[in-house]
Amino acid sequence: MIKEYPEPLIQHDLISIAQLSSPFNKKHLQEGLKVLESWGFQTQYSSRIFQKQGYLSGSDSSRLQNFVHALNHKESKAILFARGGYGALRVLQAFKKIKQPKTPKIIVGYSDLTCVLLYILQEWNWPVIYGPVVAKGLNAQTPARTLKSLKTVLTDDQLLEPYTFKKAKAFKHGTVKAPLTGGCLSLICSTLGTPFEINTDNKILFIEDVNEKPHAIDRMLMQLKLAGKFKKCKGLVVGSMQGDFPASHYEAVIKSVLKDFSKPILFGIDAGHGKVQVSLPLGIQTELNTRQKSLTFLKKHNK
Repeated sequence: MIKEYPEPLIQHDLISIAQLSSPFNKKHLQEGLKVLESWGFQTQYSSRIFQKQGYLSGSDSSRLQNFVHALNHKESKAILFARGGYGALRVLQAFKKIKQPKTPKIIVGYSDLTCVLLYILQEWNWPVIYGPVVAKGLNAQTPARTLKSLKTVLTDDQLLEPYTFKKAKAFKHGTVKAPLTGGCLSLICSTLGTPFEINTDNKILFIEDVNEKPHAIDRMLMQLKLAGKFKKCKGLVVGSMQGDFPASHYEAVIKSVLKDFSKPILFGIDAGHGKVQVSLPLGIQTELNTRQKSLTFLKKHNK
């Protein structure tokens, strides 16, 4: 149950850029910042985000401090991340020591940031946005739908217009209303059996992933199934499954593993690691309609 909602952004509002995962190209970050600034926002970040330590953006403590700095920055009203990759899981335990701010912020991330988003959603009861990172996710070549969707979730103070996905496929038809949760499948599975595992009871579950072979998706879905995550789940929405295999391979896996799942299943929405990436508010009451191939947000994700 969402208890607090952030304010929508207006012109000249400040966005903090945090980094909890892998190193990134500074040029790509600057391209992303230009997009945000072209929308009339200001941006700020700590010099820590440019640190490198092997496959990580600096030490665990440095990356954590960077996030806490963004979280507690008095003037910023939103947090976006420079990049995903890997590293957020390493500092998740330390989140228990972070004092929850009194005023919620808009927080946008995806991929490796899945575990962070779910923590904030489930422990702090803030809505979060599953959407693009700044470096490489935002630039002059970013599809218009991706940009429009992100700008809308940052600024709109009304109910979002329904998302319709014409190319998506319905495996099991139905209409269901429930809060939306989820993220990158491999990150969701990495939290199972820990204090940070996903709560799918009476929720619509969204999953997506990248560079995973069909048998690996099968294994992870089976892990969720054996953990009981589909028992009380109200519906399943599958985003992009980017990799070297045709979409039909992933379709077959989902149909096989979830053949006894009686709730609505919509496959292939434009969210996740695909070329087009809509921004999904998590934690908000949502209607999944497989015949219309749509997601309709029934409540605002901000004040």
